[in-house]
Amino acid sequence: MSFFIDATQVRILQLLARGHESKAISGMLLMSDTTVKINLRVARGALGAKSTIQAVALATARGIISPLED
Repeated sequence: MSFFIDATQVRILQLLARGHESKAISGMLLMSDTTVKINLRVARGALGAKSTIQAVALATARGIISPLED
């Protein structure tokens, strides 16, 4: 399976893995909550995930993110 996740989507997944909600992430990344949700939807599609939790799990399992590192 081929997928591409950009740096913004990776950062959003990392922050979600650390327990931040999309509204808090939007403030951290200086973007609207809608933009965060759109990036998350694109990342879910690229990973083949049906949910946000599954996207975080797949990204972690594939080594795309590490919830404990910046």
